[in-house]
Amino acid sequence: MRSSDLPAAKTEFKEWLNLGDMKIQLDRRAEWNQIYAECWRQMRDFLFDPHMHGVDWPAVRAKYSVLLPFVNTRADLTYVIER
Repeated sequence: MRSSDLPAAKTEFKEWLNLGDMKIQLDRRAEWNQIYAECWRQMRDFLFDPHMHGVDWPAVRAKYSVLLPFVNTRADLTYVIER
């Protein structure tokens, strides 16, 4: 295994990156759809409940995904996911 020498001297920053005018664009609807899909996958792949054997997971996803167009806040999305 090869080791690397780290600089012993203090690092000095001579210029700072000005982020004062930085702008970002968010597509919250796309983000919420992705969060919903990831949560569904987690439940499908890792949820264990002896009473949930044989659940039609694609049907569960379809049943609740019809609510996604009505999600207006992250709290709304949490409500849908918890159902």
